[in-house]
Amino acid sequence: PKKVRVQAVVAGFNTDAAHKTVSLVLDGKVLESKQVDVPANGRAQVEFLSLESPYGFHRGEVRVDSSDQLPNDDRFPFAVERADPNRILFVHQPGQGRDLLYFKTALESAAQAGFVVEPVMVEQAAGQSLSKYPFVVLSDLGPLPSVFDDNLRAYVNNGGSVLIALGPASAASRTVPVFNEPILGTRYASREGDRFQTVASTDPEYPSVRGTNRLEGVQFYQTINVQPGNSRVAAKLTDDTPLLLEKHIGEGRVVVFASTFDNLANDFPLHTSFLPFIEQTARYLGGQQDHSSNLAVDDFVELRSAKDRGAAADVIDPHGKHLLTLNEASTVQSFKVTEDGFYEVRRANGRAELVAVHADRRESDLAAIPGETLDLWRNTGRGTGDGTSATAESGARPWSLWRYALFLVLLIGLAESLLAARYLSVEKEAA
Repeated sequence: PKKVRVQAVVAGFNTDAAHKTVSLVLDGKVLESKQVDVPANGRAQVEFLSLESPYGFHRGEVRVDSSDQLPNDDRFPFAVERADPNRILFVHQPGQGRDLLYFKTALESAAQAGFVVEPVMVEQAAGQSLSKYPFVVLSDLGPLPSVFDDNLRAYVNNGGSVLIALGPASAASRTVPVFNEPILGTRYASREGDRFQTVASTDPEYPSVRGTNRLEGVQFYQTINVQPGNSRVAAKLTDDTPLLLEKHIGEGRVVVFASTFDNLANDFPLHTSFLPFIEQTARYLGGQQDHSSNLAVDDFVELRSAKDRGAAADVIDPHGKHLLTLNEASTVQSFKVTEDGFYEVRRANGRAELVAVHADRRESDLAAIPGETLDLWRNTGRGTGDGTSATAESGARPWSLWRYALFLVLLIGLAESLLAARYLSVEKEAA
């Protein structure tokens, strides 16, 4: 957005109480300065509301006035970009607006999701140029028009992403569109049995379910049972129905949510976990979690994906020097940043970015390692120091018998050869 709130924490390691001036800098210009009192060996927080930038990439920095012997930790560089939000294509059926309402409200209310939902009816989707969208949402659609289905498959094979929500209309299809796995049926929660299903297990490493408390408490009344095949199952219900699945197809990915977003087949939109689920899924499918523009020294910058093989990349260090050779520019997968400052990076997909690299703040703690810790490290692998190692070394050692076994096999082979030669010579004389 145009204006951004910046929060910084000033920390002291083995320091006395101090009064510091903290400044917010953008492109070399000081925007604002504030005074902060840092307690002895403690920390204090300062907040700026004046970060306002034009479109494009900018070099930001938070500075602390200091005259100590570690100047590198008195500044924290960060890279920011102001850009228009990405547009998401949301394809739905006529007369079904609840799913669009909940999805759009959740995504556009996220703090920095950077997405705007563009709804379209399924009959009009065939005329859309899918390449301009970072990902496409299919909300409870039946069989797709052939032209739109072909466009979607080409879009995914070329690196696009699709999020599919399944509902009653989807059950009319034999397979999940683009996902290419069969639909086995519909699961209903009846009054006679379990009135609803809940999430039984989740993959904690999957981006969509991080920070959602494992979707605890969400009640599902109707789900679509999809055969997983070779897809990744990120969440399952108590009746073992896969709830969240992902499959890589070509250079893209397809994520299937086996229910709807309309608050009819479940009460998911009414839970606090709905907003982070939608936001993190959008960031994941939109490629915003693949890399970061703010790194620590010795981190790696990703330069290409599998679909970008052969395309040239470029890295310019804080001193303006190109760091990749011609061969590396077309082959290297990632690059290690070795000093703090700003790196200009052009990835193999043509995306140009500004990456800020800062010193690891743990290096600012110069407290000496305790003597007992050093003693433990020095004695690692040397025994307990009470004579146990010496006793073990002077004790009996097991003898290996493999040499004797090999010698015995060799003798048997020689004896067999001698007997065979003698037998053959006797047969020859008899003949």
